[in-house]
Amino acid sequence: MKYQLLKGNSENFKHPKTGLPVKLFRIIALKDFESKEGLIRENEVGGFIQSEKNLNQEDSSWVAQMAKVFDSVELVDSYISGDAKVFGASKISNSTINGTVRIYENAQVSDSFITDNVDIYGTAKISKSKMTNVTIACGKAELINSEMRDGTRISGNAKVKDSKLFEVAEVKGDGIIENCHLSGRTVWSKGTLRNESRNETIELSVVTNAS
Repeated sequence: MKYQLLKGNSENFKHPKTGLPVKLFRIIALKDFESKEGLIRENEVGGFIQSEKNLNQEDSSWVAQMAKVFDSVELVDSYISGDAKVFGASKISNSTINGTVRIYENAQVSDSFITDNVDIYGTAKISKSKMTNVTIACGKAELINSEMRDGTRISGNAKVKDSKLFEVAEVKGDGIIENCHLSGRTVWSKGTLRNESRNETIELSVVTNAS
């Protein structure tokens, strides 16, 4: 075994979705082992999980700091830290999650780096990607080998592959983009866009009253 629950160090936390109190247990490492973010040492105290079903005893997964794992979440070779909250039936594999991140419902994250106020939910699938700084993936959206940051969003049946979404760009509906760079206020919602770079802005008209 690589860790155990600290039975005498449990707390009731409000469930992020239901608001009802849920007892979570702090964890403590029973031996030295390598995680995705470096060496976890014997007797190192970690974050909170609801049960041993959340954290495999055999792989490199770890929950650190004030991170919390609820419900039937499954972690595989992943590192969760900061104030991250993972709940519902979501699955995280070979990924690093930190900061104020929420991953829930049936979302799946694999081979990715997620940090800084990110929400991933619905049945969204994130793979080989990076999401930072107030970004959202929801619905049935897929993000593959791509980067999102600075207020961007994917939703609906959107599929983003080999692309970058910056500023407040959005892909939604049935939109598909491949090998693109969208920034500014660009929105793509239908059909497939390939090998393009777009940066759309909104012009503001200012009316002044003449004296």
